[in-house]
Amino acid sequence: MTPTTLGAAISGAVKAVLIALVATGVLPWDEPTSTAVAVAVTALVDVVVIFIVIRPKVTPVDNPKAADGTPLVPARD
Repeated sequence: MTPTTLGAAISGAVKAVLIALVATGVLPWDEPTSTAVAVAVTALVDVVVIFIVIRPKVTPVDNPKAADGTPLVPARD
């Protein structure tokens, strides 16, 4: 599963749980409140996924190295 897919799955699951809790009356929120909370939580989950899951897996542009420390780009003369 790619990090982007993981982020989308987490965001979708959070929204589904919030909608289910509101629909069943567990959370006594009206529509604008539940929408605002769903959007805020989804945005927070997106930020966490981007900076905790996706960003560490991106190869740096300046002096990229493999997992074992070998340079991915030959040294320039």
